[in-house]
Amino acid sequence: MKYCATAILTVLVFTVAAAGSLSAQETQPRAGILKKILQERRERMQEQMDSGAASEESLKTKGSNESKTHAIGDRNFIVYTPAGRDTKNLPLLIVLHGGTGNAKHIQNYLGMDVLADKHGFVVAYLNGTPASKRMPEMMLAWNAGTCCGQASQNKVDDIGFIKRAIDEMAIIYGIDKSRVYATGHSNGAMMTMRLMCETNLLADATVYSGTIQVQNCLAAQGKHLLNIHGKKDANLTYDGSPSTQGFYKGKSTRSQAESQALFEDGGGTYELLLLEDADHLPQTINAALIKTQGLTLPEKIAKSLNLAP
Repeated sequence: MKYCATAILTVLVFTVAAAGSLSAQETQPRAGILKKILQERRERMQEQMDSGAASEESLKTKGSNESKTHAIGDRNFIVYTPAGRDTKNLPLLIVLHGGTGNAKHIQNYLGMDVLADKHGFVVAYLNGTPASKRMPEMMLAWNAGTCCGQASQNKVDDIGFIKRAIDEMAIIYGIDKSRVYATGHSNGAMMTMRLMCETNLLADATVYSGTIQVQNCLAAQGKHLLNIHGKKDANLTYDGSPSTQGFYKGKSTRSQAESQALFEDGGGTYELLLLEDADHLPQTINAALIKTQGLTLPEKIAKSLNLAP
């Protein structure tokens, strides 16, 4: 049941506020920002290790099959196929990491592969592009609209990349393109919602710790979105009030109420699940879901997308 300090520290860095304010206009050195954030988080790390060991362990369950990495140009993604199953006509779940995270990191902590084995679906973990020139190359971000980092500033065509990845998986694995679903954390949640708002690539989506970062949702007509958000999230507050920690510290962001109105104006159905005892981190969301619904985070995602009974 032990969850090592190094792994927790990695999660803490990779999920901090979706790299939301990595703007060229910021004058404080990024190394200083990261140091300050790590110091704030380090004080909470031992408490989380003591109180959340069981829930954290449930997020680390691994599948029994080997993953494969596929490249599209200079970008890549990881695919997990359920053990002992023909992938033809199976549904696909796309998983998008948070800001300054990456595909391998979210695959390692989320524990979705074992559910793919059990219920028969393909999982693809996609990589964004570097969040900042001042950060290691493995710390990535998505162009979710107004967020995040270099991806947003340089208007990276993440929608095009994700579409090509889906097409590639349809050719290689024969997945059912009418049953493509997505989930994501923080900046990955924002990117997932951009896909829902601006494309018809997804049949449904469930996200956590994110709000919509585009200006309209014209493609939301007839779609359903579940957004899970911790009421104690101080990195990206659910009510849009100024964040008190992370890259968004001191800044206001779009609220869940505003995101819901935007999505519903486009004709979609926006379901918000607020968790009293959760903050921005997946581990606290997982613990709160176990406490209130008897489901782990990956189980909740799979069930809400009808990938599991």
